[in-house]
Amino acid sequence: MTGFTYVEPGMGAKWVELLKDIAPDYHGVDVVDQYRRAAGYVDRILHGTTDLPVQLPTKFSLTINAKTAKALGLTVPDKLFVAADEVIE
Repeated sequence: MTGFTYVEPGMGAKWVELLKDIAPDYHGVDVVDQYRRAAGYVDRILHGTTDLPVQLPTKFSLTINAKTAKALGLTVPDKLFVAADEVIE
């Protein structure tokens, strides 16, 4: 594979799902985890907390789209398939 497709945290779940469909691979923040953490942040705001530190992503995911990689003539190493959180056949 030539490289990873990286998505910035603020790009949204729909963009991530589109990339998973068309890119041979996707490496980026776990969007579901980001929303879960945001809910805790909102709870702190609603309870009047003024100390709100910047939170960086802590969980990342790797998705391999084997169908697209094959269509592009790319060979995906077995190590990546083992490490992937999701494989699209």
